Amino acid sequence: MRDARSRIAGRPAGPYQKIRVLKAWVGREANPPPRFRVRTLPFSRGSCNLLARLVLSELLVGRTRALYQHRSSLSNFGKSWFGKRASLHCFLEEDTLVLDSYWHWIFDCPKFIEIRAKYPYLETVLDSMNSLRNNREYAELIGLCKRLTAIQIDSRLGFSVVSFIRQAITLREIWLGDACVRGRLCITPGYWGRNLIRCPPCTEELPHNFEQTFTDGAPWFFSHESPVVRVVSALVMKFVFAIVIVTIFVLLVGEDTSAGGKFYSGSIVKPL
Repeated sequence: MRDARSRIAGRPAGPYQKIRVLKAWVGREANPPPRFRVRTLPFSRGSCNLLARLVLSELLVGRTRALYQHRSSLSNFGKSWFGKRASLHCFLEEDTLVLDSYWHWIFDCPKFIEIRAKYPYLETVLDSMNSLRNNREYAELIGLCKRLTAIQIDSRLGFSVVSFIRQAITLREIWLGDACVRGRLCITPGYWGRNLIRCPPCTEELPHNFEQTFTDGAPWFFSHESPVVRVVSALVMKFVFAIVIVTIFVLLVGEDTSAGGKFYSGSIVKPL
């Protein structure tokens, strides 16, 4: 029996793989440090569970089925190999195709800027890690690995990461519920040339190295307009729409007054 258990435990992808990963992360297999002993754990069991799921990559982020429950709202975009794992918020609101990874969540995703700002210590650690990006404008897996290593010696960082994950998961679910309503297609920005939910970018439209860089977390900004230009365009559209409404109202009032009515204080009064 012992030999059988030893053989099973020795399998690289066997049932003991998660235990080996956690023990390797803790740093000591036989005698873990006090902060990782259940009796002296500085975190609650729920917090420790979230940290363990983060280490084991078991949170529903960056997976092919991460958006599966909203597949009817994503049409052909959700069927594409990159759409299944893309950050839907960045796609719809930031005109960016980027992997919805843990490191994008924690370091870069603009949806969680306010949550990061709630934890000054977390922001300080992020700023120090951002300086190690090798002049890249996006986070990489190595940044997350360094953070997980820092948690081993700094429980305050662990508390901040757990609190961030909890709030980010809640905010993500709320946003997805609003963006993917009852199976209807997600609403796309009006300035897009076509509905990219129905007709996602094809291979010819993607960069030549997109397949390699996407899984690393490199973003692809498919809109050539800057955020300022998009805001100005939206304001111009609203202004034009208001002028059209006023013009139609004036024309309707003009027709009624020409028929013998008079306009008083916003109402049409017919003569006796």
